[in-house]
Amino acid sequence: MICNHFFVDGFGGMGDALVCKLCGLDKYPESMPLAVIIATLQGRIIRENNSEWLKHANEAIAARKRAQETS
Repeated sequence: MICNHFFVDGFGGMGDALVCKLCGLDKYPESMPLAVIIATLQGRIIRENNSEWLKHANEAIAARKRAQETS
């Protein structure tokens, strides 16, 4: 299955690595520019230190998992 990455920013040693909360992909943005552009445009890059965004990300991920389980 292809992942529609929902990235959290801030897990790298210098705070610039992106980690997908769905599949665990851990990469630096410069290594996947197209995925980062698309995720940014769709609002799927969340700052680790922004608790409101992170709450929204966790809710979106939980809803997506529930939808996958029922289909």
